[in-house]
Order: sequence, then C-alpha cells, then structure tokens
Amino acid sequence: MEEIRDQKMNPEEYRQKKQQEREEVFDLLSQSTQTLLKPEELQQYLDLQGRFLQFSASNVLLIKAQNPEASWLRTFDEWKQDNVSVNRGEVGLKAMESSFYQREDGSMGRSMKVVRLFDLAQTNAAGRKITMPPYRNIEEYLAEAVRIPVERTDELPEGEQARWDPGDNCIYVDPALTPQQAFPYIAREAACMELAGDHKGREDVLPYAECAAYMLARHYGLEAEPPDLQRITDSFPGMEEKEVRNQLQNTKHAAEIVDARVMEARQRSRDDREAER
Repeated sequence: MEEIRDQKMNPEEYRQKKQQEREEVFDLLSQSTQTLLKPEELQQYLDLQGRFLQFSASNVLLIKAQNPEASWLRTFDEWKQDNVSVNRGEVGLKAMESSFYQREDGSMGRSMKVVRLFDLAQTNAAGRKITMPPYRNIEEYLAEAVRIPVERTDELPEGEQARWDPGDNCIYVDPALTPQQAFPYIAREAACMELAGDHKGREDVLPYAECAAYMLARHYGLEAEPPDLQRITDSFPGMEEKEVRNQLQNTKHAAEIVDARVMEARQRSRDDREAER
C-alpha cells in the first residue's frame, strides 16, 4: 500500500518524503553509535554483527537500535521468493542500501536509500522450527584457511596462546591447545594480518582483531569469551562517529575475509571426500 500512496505524490512530495526517511535513519544511526561508549553495548553490537555477518556495520547498528532480538532478516521480496509471506500490518526495520551512479561529468557518485527488513518472527514462517546446520570441524578448517603457515611451538611469550610473527611469516600456536581451544587465537591472529596491512603493527590492531575473532565465534555458534571492550570504548571519546563506524566496518571486513577462506577450505574438504568415494 505504501508504494501506491507514493505513486499519487507529485515528484517534489516524493523527494521530500524520501529525504525525511534518510534523515530519520541517519539520526537513528547516530544515536546507536553513541551507545557504543558503554562496553556492554559494544558487546551487543558484536553479538549482532556475528549473527548478521553479511550486513554492514551501519546496518547492524540500525538493527541494534530497532530490534536486537532479530534472528533472520530479509527484504519483503526475498521472503516472497521462498514463498514466505510477511504478516499483514508488519513494519520492517529501517536499513540502508547504497548504490553507485555516473554523474554528468563522468565521475562516479554514491547514493543511499532506505529499505525495510523483516524478521522471521514477522512472517507466516514464525512458528516453524528453522535452525542453522552446525559448522562441524570448523576449527580445523581455520588452520587450513590461513594464508601463511600455522605452526605449534613451546617458545611463545609468557601468557600468549598464539602469535603472528610478520618476520617469519607464520602464526605460532601453543601445542597444548586443542583445535577448539586454539580457534579464537588463530582467528585473532589471522584478523591481525588483515587489519594491519602494510602500515600497522600487530599491537596497533590487536583489540579490534580480538573483536573480529569474537564475531567469527558467534557466527559459527561457538562459545566465546568477549574481549576486553573497555579499552576500545575508552578510545572512542573524541573520535568522529563516522570514524568509529569505519573502524567497526574494517573489523567486520577482516572477519568476513577469514570466514570466506574458512568456507573455501570447508568446501575443498567436501570435494576431496566426494572424490574419494
């Protein structure tokens, strides 16, 4: 019904309506970003980002502000494609969708529009039992997915369970750890590699790498202790909101890269087993 009403608006009314929608979303995003000054709020964001790894940090902050209990979010059309109907009268969560366009001078511009996401609980599939298959042996695939050697050693610094050594181009791991115990540490060091790039050292990115590893653990349904978030929230005052969101997006991106490589290793293992049969 909303689209029918929109079609009856003149172009200027429609433009003003969409501009107001964008302003409301940006206000909501600002408010949600400000909550991250509290460690418990930052942890809630990390839990949600692990659940919705496919969404941007900004959209997860919007989800956090509107329905942090959401379990499975899709657009109206995405639900419809699977023959699932959104219940009448339901109002979706506001999210942002960006796209690129070419300006008259040939340069590329970026535009943003507001879209609606509907949770599983807002559909006629709400009563069905829908569970994600467990990620079996995910800890073993991680070691295979890291793009440098992962070696066991007794010579780690005191108190360290794993450490990325850029000079040796290797991640060293405590040999006493099982694959399950080693997972968060290897994931952390793999994220360190992605976040550091060519311009930062391990210690510069370590707090955010710990957040990336926590996201991954939550994404795979593994038990995980949250990192020390106080030292991150203590660094936020004085930062621009956009800078905070960029840092969260970079952290999420590092987790995504590690996840993609883990999924590739998982698929290779499946293919190898099929080839042996």
